[in-house]
Amino acid sequence: MSNARNLANLLGTGTQITTADIADGAFQANKNLIINGAMNVSQRISSSTSLTTSLAYYLDRFKVIKTTSGASATIEQSSTAPANFKNSMLVTITTGAAAAGADLNYISQMLEGQNVSSLSFGTSDAQTVTLSFWVRSSVTGTFSGCLNNGVTTASGRTYPFNYTISSANTWEKKTITIAGDTTGTWAVDNTAGMQVVWDLGSGSGYAGTAGSWATSFYPKATSSVDLVATTGATFYLTGVQLEVGDTATPLEHRSYGDELRRCQRYFQIVESEQAYGLGFWRPHSGVNDFFGVYHYPVEMRATATITHDTSGNFVHQPNIVIQGGSENFYNSSPRVFAARIQPTTTHSVSYALFSITDYFCDAEL
Repeated sequence: MSNARNLANLLGTGTQITTADIADGAFQANKNLIINGAMNVSQRISSSTSLTTSLAYYLDRFKVIKTTSGASATIEQSSTAPANFKNSMLVTITTGAAAAGADLNYISQMLEGQNVSSLSFGTSDAQTVTLSFWVRSSVTGTFSGCLNNGVTTASGRTYPFNYTISSANTWEKKTITIAGDTTGTWAVDNTAGMQVVWDLGSGSGYAGTAGSWATSFYPKATSSVDLVATTGATFYLTGVQLEVGDTATPLEHRSYGDELRRCQRYFQIVESEQAYGLGFWRPHSGVNDFFGVYHYPVEMRATATITHDTSGNFVHQPNIVIQGGSENFYNSSPRVFAARIQPTTTHSVSYALFSITDYFCDAEL
């Protein structure tokens, strides 16, 4: 009995399921190697934010870099989206400037090696993959991007690709099929295993030939649009999917909770309310020394770097705010972090001390 007939039997008499339904991915789970492809999760930013000259994360799992001198840009989670989508990522070039040869301007997602190991890149069994996404821009023409092994130096392995935006300010779906790389080094552990890039106008020194694998890092293809040069230009991206095979199937829409937990493997915010409600801080030793442990709800990719948004801001019974003092983090594992706090003011050991800051736990690639 065919899979289609089995599904029809499960769904009841009169339901027609065809092999085409199965082929187009209607019943495939966990096919999308991209995390947060619908741009629904944004733990870091809630409004328009200026892009920095460093490669940094904004919407979850997507990072952006803009190094062109004289150019400025913002990024935000936008509610402008194609049908059946809620959100997109929006980059706006507030001041345009021509890119120098060594400039880098792009959006990317870095994929963990363990999540792409089944693709067998770097071996004779390398699988073909298909990248699909929805894009909208005020600028038309030939745009570019690349698939890369996560190495952004001359020793990287990169497949630059082109795609065309035909109509300004109109949502268009793009599909790129890429034959797997049979050479090079592709990580299969918890480090960077693969990177997908959408170029915004990197310099000519980072341009490669579209449609073939090369040794180096080429975030763009030659003769593609330099968006960063156009003042007022907008670029929207959503519905990103990377999957095995030579056919683009409909986006795998995951629940918000599922997508959030996938994102939290790489970045989590422990909010002050969480810390207080869980009894985050407890007396350790002496009248001015407190110790606390927090267990992550999702195991992180690696031991996280911990920071917080307000320096030395704590509260103890009966709700007295303590400002100042020293704080040391002990990141013992990807499952838990601990901290020792020594306020500048001495307080009784009978008091419990609680953080009233938000803690940022970062294990990004």
